[in-house]
Amino acid sequence: MNFRLPGLLAALAVSVGGILSSGSAQAQAATWPTFELDLAASSISVEAEGCVVSCTGFNGAFGQGAHDFSWTPASARESHYVDDFFTWSTSDRGFGTELYTVSTELVFSSPDLQTASTANGGGLVVQLWGDFSAGVLHWTDAASVTFQQGSTLDVVFDGLAGMWNGSVETGVRFMGNLIQAGTGGGDGVSSVPLPGSLVLLLSAFGAFFGGRRLMGAGATGDTPRAA
Repeated sequence: MNFRLPGLLAALAVSVGGILSSGSAQAQAATWPTFELDLAASSISVEAEGCVVSCTGFNGAFGQGAHDFSWTPASARESHYVDDFFTWSTSDRGFGTELYTVSTELVFSSPDLQTASTANGGGLVVQLWGDFSAGVLHWTDAASVTFQQGSTLDVVFDGLAGMWNGSVETGVRFMGNLIQAGTGGGDGVSSVPLPGSLVLLLSAFGAFFGGRRLMGAGATGDTPRAA
């Protein structure tokens, strides 16, 4: 048998290279999900629990950072911070002190429609003079959400402590365990076809070991004798 080992090794090298390039192409094709909010369906609520002298009309609203929120991560453990997610202000101008509670619920429209768990907090605000106010805000819990796409996201809200003129903004950090689209998770695991280069590699291995067996059989067989 005329068995050429160098040619077989070259075929193996081509097969391995094909598998590596195929895996690289699949990794490039996988994309990270984009997270977007549906603020029309989201909510923030501030309730006065008690006032001294007068209530301050303390209220909260979604800031510009919430309206502009759109985040596409680049890694599974990446986090994203928005420094102007909430805007807080007082509507009354007379001196007063107010105890309050706050709750918020965020609704995501992407990568699929999901609602984060409600986060709650509370604090104290004092209306000083004119547009000047001072106060504190403490969140008692964070929000979390799990998407059908497979990613989970934790939402941590900044507190507040200080004095401000007119209004003040606080931030939010988004972090979690993120999964690329098309790599499984959520409702099931995606099916990945067997690369053709892998089939070629397995065939080359079969030819290699089959050839070795034929060579061994020829070496140990009977040698014909001349008549």
